[in-house]
Amino acid sequence: MRSRWFIVLYFIALFGTEFFYIEVLGGSLRIYHLLMPVVVLLLIGYVPRLFESPVFLCLFAFLFANLIAALVADAPLRALTSFGLLVANAGIAVSVGLLLISGKVDLRTVVRLAVVIALISVVWGVFQVAAYHLAGIDLALSPSQELQVQGGFSSGFRTEANAFAKFLNVVFLLAFPTLLASPNRKRSILIIATLAAGMLTSFTRSAIYGLAVTLVLALVWYQLKGRLGKAIPRFVLVVLVVAMSVVTFAHVVDEFNPYAAHKIARFFDPDEILEGESSAYRLMQQGMLWDSFFESDKTFLVGNGWGQIYFEFAGVEYQVGGSDFAMVLAYGGVFGGLCYVLLMLLSVNSARLLARREKDPARIGLYEGAMFALICMAVTGTINSALIAPEFWVTYGIAIYLGYLVRRQTVRATSGALRPRPQTFLPRPHSEPGGTVSRGNYGRAL
Repeated sequence: MRSRWFIVLYFIALFGTEFFYIEVLGGSLRIYHLLMPVVVLLLIGYVPRLFESPVFLCLFAFLFANLIAALVADAPLRALTSFGLLVANAGIAVSVGLLLISGKVDLRTVVRLAVVIALISVVWGVFQVAAYHLAGIDLALSPSQELQVQGGFSSGFRTEANAFAKFLNVVFLLAFPTLLASPNRKRSILIIATLAAGMLTSFTRSAIYGLAVTLVLALVWYQLKGRLGKAIPRFVLVVLVVAMSVVTFAHVVDEFNPYAAHKIARFFDPDEILEGESSAYRLMQQGMLWDSFFESDKTFLVGNGWGQIYFEFAGVEYQVGGSDFAMVLAYGGVFGGLCYVLLMLLSVNSARLLARREKDPARIGLYEGAMFALICMAVTGTINSALIAPEFWVTYGIAIYLGYLVRRQTVRATSGALRPRPQTFLPRPHSEPGGTVSRGNYGRAL
């Protein structure tokens, strides 16, 4: 019982405490970074199973490529410090993968916790904005949130609206297939409407672009699976709920967030997309990353070292950020970039294979949700970065688990094809997805 509550606490920290951070060695550590080693140590006996997952092996290769990049960087000690912070984030994926592989928590519980915390975050974020603009009460949870709330953006339990919007995208897509198929239509509509409100009040164009592309690909997936006819009515209902939310928001946004109103009015304007305030700033950093990547044969092959490209603004030095693709290439070189792309492809393919092979509709929805969330993060990653976001690494922890399941299924199928099935007069016990026989199923089998 105690371990179960600790696991719940860990996921609450992952999804709900990103706004609180401690400055360490030029970077930021969160509460979940401090809890993560405890989780890994408690599940140390399951670590060998990680190596059965091709997704974990690819993540390991990605980290190794960046370790080499840090060792040969111009300032190795500084690069190794930044690399250590990358490892701390990747440790989240390892810990979540271990929790799922060990059976200490199941995928359905992870998604439910994510949805509940996201809904609470949205309500709190909207309340923050309303309290400030209606009563002048500042409810910012950290200094980084103050300007966000004053500007009319909800940040929930995140440092900024941009991070909050991408978090809501991931949670929405993890739960999307389940909500689409749920017999409880009213509850599904309420959840979708609440998440839509959070996406609008944290208005971030890159997140909206990524979500839109992913939903189109989801329709293609349902068409290929022959389920588009069943999905369309619910899909249309989702579109109507979101459309009503957008119309309502557009009518009131100018009263508390003129900047978001301006962005909405020029949402499809090419000049605004390429030369708007935030866009120009982001593209400037993207250019610096690409220039650094092609600077020499060394930087092309092994990169500059994680976080080792800087720019100065108002006398303060900042690490250059940008899209995930530009960052992994500039910091880890072509080898780091290839490992990252392979990590994404293997993760999406693991979810796809499980969704295709599974017969249980509930599990199909969970696997499809993971696939959609991974695709959305990849699409959004072509615009800006999510590599420091906890939900990014939680989702890849799920992918590690899915890769493990695929590997176990492949091994069982291969061994079953090579040796004759044993004869028995007793029914064989059913196996859980992780490959272990559950007590409940075993009892029913006998």
